[in-house]
Amino acid sequence: MPPFIVGGYDICMSTPDRDRLFRTAARQAGHFTVAQAQECGFDRAQLRGPEKAGTFARVYPGVYRLVRYPSPSYGEVMAAWLAAGADEAVVSHETALRLHGLSRRPGREIHLTIARGAERSGEAVLRSVKLHRARRRWRPEEVVRWEGMALTAPARTIADAAETGLAAEEILAAIRAALEGGLATRKELTSALRGRSEKVMNLLRRGIRQMSTGKASRES
Repeated sequence: MPPFIVGGYDICMSTPDRDRLFRTAARQAGHFTVAQAQECGFDRAQLRGPEKAGTFARVYPGVYRLVRYPSPSYGEVMAAWLAAGADEAVVSHETALRLHGLSRRPGREIHLTIARGAERSGEAVLRSVKLHRARRRWRPEEVVRWEGMALTAPARTIADAAETGLAAEEILAAIRAALEGGLATRKELTSALRGRSEKVMNLLRRGIRQMSTGKASRES
């Protein structure tokens, strides 16, 4: 089988599918993990050659990106999510709000939530990342897929952001945008109140009530 030439280096010579690594990276904003590369036939030594040649770039321990792959706006979020452990982490809080289109507030930190008891915490290796620990494992309906990443669903995202102190006016705006845009229902927002602090419960109820009052006013 002919070699797969990347940056002047022969790689993936042992794999039956020499485009596999690229396809994997293409689904992940140009990023891949060491484990994924190994499934393609790489070993760690083989990764270092293309890295030195400027074909791969190490983003986090265990995560690389294809240097020439067009990087979308969410590329840094994808890299952080992969580094935290895609099986254990979800994009959450203010970062998920932005990706859902429920906030235009620029954020310097990437917010991720990992399951309590997860083996990989990521605190030591994830720069510019705010890592949250879930008090309980999220339910299936509380997570959605977005461009290949796991995000908290809009209703849970709003409740999580409120719980960690995002300004009330931003939470109310997010509730309005979610309901008007069909991203969340009143039932889902009410369900997201379970186990929350009294402050958060009151705030979300206020947002739901305002939307109900506004709708009634428009219909009268």
